[in-house]
Amino acid sequence: SRIAVSTNAAAMDLSGAAVDEIEIAFDQGTNALTFANGANVVVSVDQTDLTTTAAAVAGNVLNLQLDSGTATTGVALSDLSVSNNSVVNITMADDALATHTVALVGVGASTAVNISGNGGLSFGTISAAQVAASVDASGVTGDITANVVMAGSFKTGDGDDTINISDAVSTTRIIDAGEGSD
Repeated sequence: SRIAVSTNAAAMDLSGAAVDEIEIAFDQGTNALTFANGANVVVSVDQTDLTTTAAAVAGNVLNLQLDSGTATTGVALSDLSVSNNSVVNITMADDALATHTVALVGVGASTAVNISGNGGLSFGTISAAQVAASVDASGVTGDITANVVMAGSFKTGDGDDTINISDAVSTTRIIDAGEGSD
């Protein structure tokens, strides 16, 4: 079962939604959305500022699927901010032939981000730091253009990837460009 959120009138607590998937079908602007641990959230339209949270307990996982419903149209998360999750899994739609965008990322310094799926990925912006313990995009089959401005590790997949680094991070940064011509 699926419930669609097609308004952005105010912040919403969707942690009690007893459904298999929650679809975000309207740009949420700056309104915060609260999800339960393990929530499966389908983002079907571009988001200018997707802000999510969960109960403040260890081990929360948020599953985001980028799926516009059209094979040639990607979904853009211009500003992804996630609180109280240990892991954020982002899956690009299996039928997507377009490039998805995950720009500004603030998920927490101890949060792991896993990105997978078909199509291309544009990650990060050169002008703003990402906050995450790690980003593992090794499950992405298309080309990745990544602007990595973060400490921790960043890993890409099988495509012909481009990785741009523009800052001087004082802590350890590990880059693994995966397969392909990088």
